[in-house]
Amino acid sequence: MRRLLFVFIGFFLCAAPLPALAQDADREARLALAERAVAAMQGEQMTQMVHQMTMAFPPPEFDTMSGAEQIAFEEVMAEVTETMMVRVLEGTAGVYADLFTREELEAMVSFYESDIGQSILTKTYAATPQMIELVRSMLPEMMRDMINGLCDRLGCTPSERDAALREALASLGMAAS
Repeated sequence: MRRLLFVFIGFFLCAAPLPALAQDADREARLALAERAVAAMQGEQMTQMVHQMTMAFPPPEFDTMSGAEQIAFEEVMAEVTETMMVRVLEGTAGVYADLFTREELEAMVSFYESDIGQSILTKTYAATPQMIELVRSMLPEMMRDMINGLCDRLGCTPSERDAALREALASLGMAAS
């Protein structure tokens, strides 16, 4: 009986890694699919979109910078954005491999590698200027709502509320109306 028990335990210990190996092999397949999906997502255009969005809301001191300082700021922001996006896109494949099933990743790859998927991505990135303007138009109301919500909870005086709103809008390069 002991011998049978040892054989069973030995078999169990040897067989236990098999599901893990199969799981790792499946993850490798999912990772390869995720890398294809990310590669098809037009990383350069995505990076340009992120840079445009970043530059749409420069720091308040941007307007007081000299022309050379503004150019340097924009160049550095472009470089930093590109470096960050390369790292984000590299990391995205691993996240997708862990999050999505193989079937979902196959569908994602099929879509993003298709002509229609590429067209949708291209148009999505081309819409960046309109999206920036949409967000810009919403910011004053959003800031008012944030300041009012905070002041309601914290008991700001009317003058503190007004000052907080002016400061919040100024940080976005906007004036209180």
